[in-house]
Amino acid sequence: MTDTRPVTDPTVRELPLAAGGDLELRLGANRLRIRVVDGDRVVIRGRTDHDLERDVEITSGSGWVRITDGPAGSLRFGPFTMRSGGHVPDLEIDVPRGVRISARTLSGDIEAVGVAGPSRWQSASGSVRVGAEGGPLTIETVSGDALVDARAPLAVTARTVSGSVKIRAPRIQALDAATTSGNVTVDAALDPAVGGPSKQFLLAAKAAGLTWNVGTIMLTAIAAVLVFSALLYVIAFWAISTGIFEIIAGIRLRRVITNEWLLLVQGALSLLFGILILFAPGVGALAIVLWIGAYACVFGIALLALAFRLRGHQRLIAQPT
Repeated sequence: MTDTRPVTDPTVRELPLAAGGDLELRLGANRLRIRVVDGDRVVIRGRTDHDLERDVEITSGSGWVRITDGPAGSLRFGPFTMRSGGHVPDLEIDVPRGVRISARTLSGDIEAVGVAGPSRWQSASGSVRVGAEGGPLTIETVSGDALVDARAPLAVTARTVSGSVKIRAPRIQALDAATTSGNVTVDAALDPAVGGPSKQFLLAAKAAGLTWNVGTIMLTAIAAVLVFSALLYVIAFWAISTGIFEIIAGIRLRRVITNEWLLLVQGALSLLFGILILFAPGVGALAIVLWIGAYACVFGIALLALAFRLRGHQRLIAQPT
């Protein structure tokens, strides 16, 4: 179909498309902003400084318009065209009310306002935000978020792998939403005709989000407990081995210095401290901290006292027996 309206701006294209027609978009990294308006023409504006059709390919027929990535310097990959060079312009598109919309991007974000008819929105890594006045509405993403803000009752299908789903509407007529690792938030009243399944879904969605969050917290807590337990056992074995060697040193030095009992007491305290931690690992963290603090104080005092006692016996210790 040939455009019947003269075009003076190379960054703008206008094509006739009445209500009941189809608009199909298959793009890569382009950001899309779609606005539903009254009228019978699709208006495509590119944020570029040269001819729009150098960057996108626009085709049309009776009751349909298709917009895809431009063919020059590009590689076809399934339903998408991956560009090896050139400019990737953001697009702003005015769509007549009542036109069915199907939009898909690889990484470009999609934003639509005033959507009142059947529509389908898909993106791999981009986010999809739809302001709707009617439906049904389908959103599918891999890592992007799916956001719906509706002013009228509608049916919604929203699925994502790692993104979040957020739906706000005065009433939901039908609901099918799912996410693997994101959160599902639904702020809407349920249509009485929907019945039990949607109520069960809402509970399941909340449970899924809570389960993921609680699971993350539990894994973090378990890891912290394991690390803390391992640290306790390291401290316990260190204190026991230190205490044993200090007791042996105190016995060996009893003929060289006086008041060697300080070293024996220090060794006994270390040994007792290690045994307490080893056989009571379930004691609260605060108690463990208090034990470590008290032990460090006593240990330090005993070491200082021993240092002063040994200061005058350096030559005696160095002499062979």
